[in-house]
Amino acid sequence: MGLDKFQPDSTQLITARFKTRPTKQWGVSREFNRRMKKRFDELGVEVPTGSMQLIVGGNHPDRALAEALSQGS
Repeated sequence: MGLDKFQPDSTQLITARFKTRPTKQWGVSREFNRRMKKRFDELGVEVPTGSMQLIVGGNHPDRALAEALSQGS
């Protein structure tokens, strides 16, 4: 029923509770998420997304940086 917690990976957990008819909970949940996303977009709130960059072999310019980071230097 509000912002429940901030998580270390920049994720915010929002908790809500609704009363629905049997088997209608999934549609209600999707509609709530749709409205929440629409309102976030209106307010300019960005939803964090995870990403990963994988560099395999070759002479990519970022390879030296990736190797240095993986060695902790």
